[in-house]
Amino acid sequence: MIPLTETTAPRVLLVEDDDAVRRSLLLLLRSRGYDVRAYPSAVGLAMNPGALGCACLVADLMMPQTDAIELLAELRGACWTGRSILISGHLDAQWRTKAISAGYDAVLRKPISESVLVRTVEKLLPKPACS
Repeated sequence: MIPLTETTAPRVLLVEDDDAVRRSLLLLLRSRGYDVRAYPSAVGLAMNPGALGCACLVADLMMPQTDAIELLAELRGACWTGRSILISGHLDAQWRTKAISAGYDAVLRKPISESVLVRTVEKLLPKPACS
């Protein structure tokens, strides 16, 4: 993991299979000063040095080939120790409990208001330096 310094923006790993949602969240987080690495799929991310260098994961629950619960387990298995936020339009009590038990720090229902996502990321990560 890349150490954070006053001049290094916290890096966010964004995994969202919907192109429009991924782009929107990418632009939102970048506008707040975060260094965002966005991917349409979780496949192979646990072996990706760019992904493992991120301080926070924002992941959609349902994705082709895997889900966000499996993704977090794979990242943890690769010794990733960052914070994590699950996002989904398909949340129910069972998925929410499963996500928290798997180690997600926050669980947010889509559609997500910009302020809720930004506040959640800010709560989990140091604020980026002004750019």
